Amino acid sequence: MRTTFPNENEGLQEICTEFAQNSARPADKRVKFPVTIRHRQAKAKIYGPAKNFDYYRLSYTIAGKRRMQTFPNYSDAKTTGERIVREIAQGSQSASLSASQSQDALAAFERLENFRLSTGRKFTLLGAVSELVDNLTKLGKRSLGEAVDNDLRTTAVVQTKVIGQAVTEFLSGKEHLTRAANGKRAQLSAKYAYVREIQLGKFAEAFPGTSVCDLSKAQLDKFISTLGEQSTKSRNGRKITSAKSRNHYRGVIRQFLAWCVRKDYLSPTHRLFEADAMRPELANTAEVEFYTPGELARMLAAAKDDLAPLLPII
Repeated sequence: MRTTFPNENEGLQEICTEFAQNSARPADKRVKFPVTIRHRQAKAKIYGPAKNFDYYRLSYTIAGKRRMQTFPNYSDAKTTGERIVREIAQGSQSASLSASQSQDALAAFERLENFRLSTGRKFTLLGAVSELVDNLTKLGKRSLGEAVDNDLRTTAVVQTKVIGQAVTEFLSGKEHLTRAANGKRAQLSAKYAYVREIQLGKFAEAFPGTSVCDLSKAQLDKFISTLGEQSTKSRNGRKITSAKSRNHYRGVIRQFLAWCVRKDYLSPTHRLFEADAMRPELANTAEVEFYTPGELARMLAAAKDDLAPLLPII
């Protein structure tokens, strides 16, 4: 329903069409209409019932637009008018909203608050609407729901899994490979499986309560750096780190993380392998020994005729 009043509402850009549910009362003859309500520079007018319209009309201008609301009695119109002129004087724009727009705004705020409580993600109403409009613009004629459904069908959803639990699952899934069947050799060495279990156990202990999907490159760097405590030699009372041992750890961690990707415990785009500590080290660090030209000449001179041709090759 839309009602206009050519005389009183000249220049009106938007009219409230949400009439009160209660029946209108006869015009108060003690009041001379229109009644002007003022607060500082803000003002509003109340018009009495017209010939073919039994409701009181509250008219005011906000944000350059004239607005109108209807009421079944004068007291409601006056109370609302006094509140609105105070809000306008204080710079509030809420009075520019119609009743239905106000209800939509309150419902939107409630949805955003429920979303924040359930996910921890916070959006302002403007931010949420802006993101929605931007995405709809990119999608063209496709709906946002259609795009989301298509993305979910083609993109793996990462599941939260604590590293310790994932390690246990990984090792138990490989256990059958260490058992030989029908006289055939086992696919996986029992000794290798044992060593891998120790290595991954140490890896899991380093990140208690941490999910696989939350693992960072910085954490990997720190873990690999602690492996210097696993020394195989001692020189001058100082421990010497085994580069070969660290490379074994790197290989086992790579196997584990690749398995986590297949199980959707880790995103395929995780980039953990790019961590500085995951780069293999040169394992053969022993001193290089060789014969000098003089030593080789003396060996050739002293060698028997059948051995001399072999010495240069060796």
